[in-house]
Amino acid sequence: EPQQPINWQVLDQFSTPSGYSWPRFLHYAGNDLGFVAWSQNRPIERFYWYPTADLEADFSAAQISHPYVQVNNTPLKLKLGVGIAELHLAGHLAQIQINQDSKLHSLSFSPNSSEAQTYQLPNYPLLADATQISVYVAPLGKAFDCSSLLQFTKLTHLNLSGRMTQLSCLAELAHLQSLALRYLPELNELPALSTWKDLNQFIGWNIEANVGKLLRTQLKALQQEREFNYSSITQLRSKSWFSTE
Repeated sequence: EPQQPINWQVLDQFSTPSGYSWPRFLHYAGNDLGFVAWSQNRPIERFYWYPTADLEADFSAAQISHPYVQVNNTPLKLKLGVGIAELHLAGHLAQIQINQDSKLHSLSFSPNSSEAQTYQLPNYPLLADATQISVYVAPLGKAFDCSSLLQFTKLTHLNLSGRMTQLSCLAELAHLQSLALRYLPELNELPALSTWKDLNQFIGWNIEANVGKLLRTQLKALQQEREFNYSSITQLRSKSWFSTE
């Protein structure tokens, strides 16, 4: 049951042949916060958590390098800590409140709520120093509003997957060095790649074909001016492909 306490320590007996704690990844749907205290002495690589009650979780001393937290209609207050390498927030993001600044630099989001016409990120002032952000939504259906990314003024690495809107706002991310676009059926609002003076890595994969071809031309021109660490534009798709496939 969601409120039932769990003996997390029963897993301490397991390890890989090299002595590394096993299992490395755990999935838990419930409200027992015992796993947080458990992780202080037993590091967890990835923990996928689906709480179902109004909770406040203190991760300030946790050793969970990649926590994945998904909420629906119940509020959740999170205190973060230095043991977190990347935080992934999913579901109804407006229900998640960040209560402690941990100088976390890597974030990923999978918004999913029915309250607005587009998905948007809430204002997260305590996460404003993030430099790497990934956003995942479905290629069809409600779009993600990229204007809500402008709160992260230090952003250098951005990964977008799915249907996006307000792509023109990305021109304001002046420090962008890496941009990856995957499963984007609409790209007409995307600024020219030359907009970002520090851009040295670009990925386009399963993106709309007409703009994709234009991006190839832009990328080829930029590569004459600067060195790219990595670049790839592949699997260009017609708009009908996104509906049928």
